[in-house]
Amino acid sequence: MSTGRASFAALDDILSQARHLLIDFDGPICSLFAGTPTAPIADRLRRLLTAEGARLPQAIEDTGNWFEILTFAASVSADLAARIESELTERKSSQIL
Repeated sequence: MSTGRASFAALDDILSQARHLLIDFDGPICSLFAGTPTAPIADRLRRLLTAEGARLPQAIEDTGNWFEILTFAASVSADLAARIESELTERKSSQIL
């Protein structure tokens, strides 16, 4: 009888090598900005990135997907990713209130 280890071995190997793991909960079960236009959020995040001196690739200039912008920020630096994440948290918190 299998212990189940073999079926997850590849995933375990990948995760053990990862420094960071981003999990996207924005979807059919948990929509983080449901009913909110994402373009203004994406615009705000891009402004923050450029204010921090980041040069944005065309794909990031064009996207309305805030998660892609967060992912890009994380590829630039951990500090920039933290700043973008903080802004997203602030935006979400202001929607709840």
